[in-house]
Amino acid sequence: MLAINGMPDHLHIFFGMRPSQSLSDLMKTVKEKSTKWVNMNGLTREKFSWQSGYGAFSYTKKEVPRVMRYIRNRKDNSK
Repeated sequence: MLAINGMPDHLHIFFGMRPSQSLSDLMKTVKEKSTKWVNMNGLTREKFSWQSGYGAFSYTKKEVPRVMRYIRNRKDNSK
């Protein structure tokens, strides 16, 4: 993982992958394990679960620093 930042209703996670790795397998694991952790630690009043699906984008190595800054500096603008 290179950068992560949470919004009220979604996360931005930036990570590096090899072409042979499966994005869908990774996202399944992230969602399953984080759901279990949130629920085991009682971090929400109701049972937590992620929405189905996810969005994914790819970037060139040259863009990595810019994308990391964007994610780290992202603020909640919903207020």
